[in-house]
Amino acid sequence: MVRTTTAFMVLMNCGNRQFLMVVACPGKRKLCLKKWRYSSSLCEPRNLTWKKFFLERTKQERQLESATAIDFNYQRITKPSGSFTNVAYLSGSGLTMSGEGKSVICAGADLSLYAFDVQQGSVIWSSPAQDSIIEKLATVPQLGLAITVDSSSKVKVWNCRDPDALATRVLPESCADCGIVAAFLTKDGPILLINDYRGNMMVFTLPELQLLCEFKVFPYTASLLLGSPDKKWIFICKNHPHLFPKIFSSECLMKTPRGSSPVYFSVPFASSIQAGWNPRRENRITVLYRAGSTGGKTAGFVTFDVTKEMAGGSTVILGRQIAHFLLPGNMKNPRWMGVSENDVVVFGSGNCLQLFSIYGNKLLHFDHTSYVSQLLVDSVRVIACVCGALHLYLWEEAGHAPYLKSCCVLRFQEKEFSTIFSSHLACDNVSMVCSFFETEGSVLVLFALKR
Repeated sequence: MVRTTTAFMVLMNCGNRQFLMVVACPGKRKLCLKKWRYSSSLCEPRNLTWKKFFLERTKQERQLESATAIDFNYQRITKPSGSFTNVAYLSGSGLTMSGEGKSVICAGADLSLYAFDVQQGSVIWSSPAQDSIIEKLATVPQLGLAITVDSSSKVKVWNCRDPDALATRVLPESCADCGIVAAFLTKDGPILLINDYRGNMMVFTLPELQLLCEFKVFPYTASLLLGSPDKKWIFICKNHPHLFPKIFSSECLMKTPRGSSPVYFSVPFASSIQAGWNPRRENRITVLYRAGSTGGKTAGFVTFDVTKEMAGGSTVILGRQIAHFLLPGNMKNPRWMGVSENDVVVFGSGNCLQLFSIYGNKLLHFDHTSYVSQLLVDSVRVIACVCGALHLYLWEEAGHAPYLKSCCVLRFQEKEFSTIFSSHLACDNVSMVCSFFETEGSVLVLFALKR
């Protein structure tokens, strides 16, 4: 029997080059669903079929692959006093290169929330001045919602179009100094998670801010909260020698009765500091932890597949360990990491960007002039913040060697060795943003591919 597949051909322009692409439909449709999180509901306003979606994303990736620094618009916004509170995209990543839509980010700055056009570097909306300083920020790009928490523990939901918030809720005094704020769009609806300094987790509906449940996670605030690509799983950890990370089901969080604690899987590796979900195998997570005695700790990586099952009429969350390895003792311990769809772990170690398989096989490394101070990893790219510049890398198609390829360097500081005290990284498929502190104040830098 001869297997046949429907295919179509298209002539695409990429810069000064043209190429003919043959698209086989069944496999490419699956690629749209998995690699780029394609959703027909999100593309309905532009009448965008999955085939057109595939062509747009493929064109964007080819432009990134051949891009140099001059192919990006660069904007720099400096705030001499105060600081930008985190950075989060309000727009979705399904943007076109033909000018439809635009990249929009949110950033809190003291008493106000701002929305910026990344291409222009201009403010397109700002909230009225609040009574207290905005300290935390989260967004739900699919719904165009931004959520802020200020220093008086007041939570507000904004649509970044109207001057008034859609909803407001004041948290109890015991919830002051929120540690982590995160918002997710799950299959059961959008939710907001707030973890306070005492380790309590509160789960709210959006945009109404109705409290769904509240429970204790750790004795202290968590240090990391990370949702899986499909938002079915939520990983929470605290960098502590006696506290094990926990993995919750978002469905269980939304259906747990008030006063009860949701079921979870406890990852049996304490001192965990970072983790990365596999972009395609959404239930697979790799965790970075510290092993050994104080003062002589070595970094280790452990990978689990998480499942939810019914046992005796009750829901049980299980984790099956599939890989584990320790880094060589002479390698500097990493702080940032991520995972590719082909189970390749990428992390910064001193002045190097290292690539290992989840089984401990060293695959590749990239040398830099200074340490990797921040790292962002998704299914398409890796962005490393190194010494006042963003280094853009792209994953090789189908995970073939050399696995990751360097594309371009986008410098945002004139002095190569000027100090960055902290930074936040975010990106969509056509732009990258970074916020950090320097001697002149808080800085927001914006890079966007020219259209």
